[in-house]
Amino acid sequence: MKHIKGIEWHTFESAEDAAKAAYLALVIDCADYGQDPNCEVQIYSPEESQKRGYTSGWHLVWECGPDSWGVSQSMATVMSGMIPPWGFCETQWGFDLIFVEEEQ
Repeated sequence: MKHIKGIEWHTFESAEDAAKAAYLALVIDCADYGQDPNCEVQIYSPEESQKRGYTSGWHLVWECGPDSWGVSQSMATVMSGMIPPWGFCETQWGFDLIFVEEEQ
């Protein structure tokens, strides 16, 4: 999880940019765990997420990742002391991360 933990969330201007950076970091983290990121890590746009019956934010999923990784990462976005200008992250199951864009 060293790659996603190294992201400075406040440097992104949009939830989309933050989600795409997180996706790339998780692909590397997943490979570091000896897993196939093509099968294990998914990213869904807000439109795709909504069609699937979930959130309307950018949805990042890694079911085989460390236990409750999404919880610790959603907390890291606000506990760092630098609130991202684009919004916030939340998790639905603990093995996912949802990037929510807030209107400014």
